[in-house]
Amino acid sequence: TSSVLTTPIFLVKTRMQVEDRSKAAGQQYYTTFRSSFHRIVTTTGYLSLWRGLSAQLLLGVPNALNFPMYDTIKAWRLRQTHTDFLTNNEVLACSTVTKMLLMTMTHPLFVLKTRLQDHRSHLGEVKYQSLWSSFVTVYKRERLIGFYRGTVPSVMQAVPRSVLHTFVYEKLLQAQVKADGYLYRK
Repeated sequence: TSSVLTTPIFLVKTRMQVEDRSKAAGQQYYTTFRSSFHRIVTTTGYLSLWRGLSAQLLLGVPNALNFPMYDTIKAWRLRQTHTDFLTNNEVLACSTVTKMLLMTMTHPLFVLKTRLQDHRSHLGEVKYQSLWSSFVTVYKRERLIGFYRGTVPSVMQAVPRSVLHTFVYEKLLQAQVKADGYLYRK
């Protein structure tokens, strides 16, 4: 449900970010959140606020795998080292590997979602109408590399946030185990 509620917000954000703000571009339609929202509803209809929702819903599946995947990598490392806790560097490594694997899986969906939400997707010869047609269009025009455009900035944003989140989780977990005096083993 959070995706259904937030997709219109991300649509407006995307349109505001991709609009050419130069004077040569002419009229600017996406200058404020309110005017952008109004412009989208009046030009393409109320339902168009949910463009890209299908990709956003699919993104929930791999993101739900974050902790199970991390726990699997962590368990593998703990078996290797015969210890109960990861070191700080091991937490960093395990969480980085986890997020990189997830990013490899999900980045194509982010690309498709952005293409669907870009208001320019209705202009010119290239049209992004649905998730599947967008997939076919990107693959035909750009091949596999097209699905990974913008990966480096995405990784630079997502990996540190994920590492920090996982690091705090691990430290709180370790503190709880030490406070309780025992370790839950699988």
